[in-house]
Amino acid sequence: MKDLDKYRAQIETELTKFGKSIEELERENERQKDKFQVQRRDQLENIKEKKSQAEDRLKEIDRSKEENKHQLLEELRGFVKDIDDNLRRAFSYVAY
Repeated sequence: MKDLDKYRAQIETELTKFGKSIEELERENERQKDKFQVQRRDQLENIKEKKSQAEDRLKEIDRSKEENKHQLLEELRGFVKDIDDNLRRAFSYVAY
């Protein structure tokens, strides 16, 4: 169970970082008035939805039976990787 708690804490930390990155990207998107602004906004909405789904899965872990927790954590790993990849891609389109 300790590994589960440790990994859960890592995911919570990642989701907090993702939230800060999303806020930064939203500010930059508003600052940059160009033809890609709508595309970036749509991309950010997609990322925020995935982050919300990951947060829901994290809450579900607390309510789930022991044998289901590891499966939910595996799903969370997928969400975290997907969010991270999408954020990296989004940052690559922002000019500072």
